Amino acid sequence: MATSSITLVQEPNNEKGFLILIPIYNGLPTTVSNRQKNIKGFIVGVFRIGDIFRTAFKWSPTAGINAKLIDITNNGNELLYEKNINSIVDQDFLNKLSYTKKLKPFNGRNWKVIATPTLEYIESRHSHLPYLLGFSSMLLVLLIAYYTYHISIRNKALNEAQSSLEELIETDALTTISNRRCFDKQILIEWNRATREKSMLSLLMIDIDDFKLFNDIYGHVRGDICLKEVAIAMKKVINRSSDLIARYGGEEFVVILPSTEHASSIAELCRKAVEGLRIPHKGSPTSEYITISVGVTSTQPKIKGEVIDLIAMADKAMYEAKESGRNKVIVLSYTDV
Repeated sequence: MATSSITLVQEPNNEKGFLILIPIYNGLPTTVSNRQKNIKGFIVGVFRIGDIFRTAFKWSPTAGINAKLIDITNNGNELLYEKNINSIVDQDFLNKLSYTKKLKPFNGRNWKVIATPTLEYIESRHSHLPYLLGFSSMLLVLLIAYYTYHISIRNKALNEAQSSLEELIETDALTTISNRRCFDKQILIEWNRATREKSMLSLLMIDIDDFKLFNDIYGHVRGDICLKEVAIAMKKVINRSSDLIARYGGEEFVVILPSTEHASSIAELCRKAVEGLRIPHKGSPTSEYITISVGVTSTQPKIKGEVIDLIAMADKAMYEAKESGRNKVIVLSYTDV
């Protein structure tokens, strides 16, 4: 929005100006309450009205024309800028020849231009007066439109930069898949959607078997490479746009599967994909290669349920898989939510 006029005290003759304020939010909130909760701040631009006015008139044949820019927002009548040339003729007579143009709404403000010719102007260009006044007004409107367009382009660029930053914040730097922050946000979204639509929601909790021993034997650099390869292999299995695979922490991963009833099949595909990498793990009591243990649970959420219970059940299933020999998928039914 643009403000009403302000006096720029640091400028000669206390020229007037106005501010344009563009709010910046976390994310892309669509309601008033969400915007209030997610406001980060404002971009504020200060514009000198005189500069805009003089620039518009610089490129138009306006010698001998007195002009005023008036703010008529909310039925007001505030003089924003005046270009005045003394005339040798009675001003009341010249005022009758004034031309008034209401400009298009400008960021919540309504302006009009009043142009009045001097006698000298009438005598020198009387036959072209309507065209010159119209041309001058058109230039001013185009200039204001340019400023508005330029600001909207910058706002779009800022939104795109904010979206890129948000994506960066929700990405695990090592594996390039989603991180815990993204998972915490997405699981609530999918839980609420499943509650509304009365659909199934499945969750996989995954842990790399004997990974601490792997780091001890091969070193942390090779451990980081292993994490990347495991993440890539499972991401190829989790390929629906609605699904989400995230690094939960350390060597643990988590997978959200909306509207999925046979999540155990996908869990088994993940297990086989990791085993198929054939990453050597000579110190593992489970297998000579890197393997994973997967806990699976599914539910149709109800209003009284809690998403934390679903996570806890998937975690419990994963630990049962580890305690019963590792390199396997364990499914625990969770129908009480």
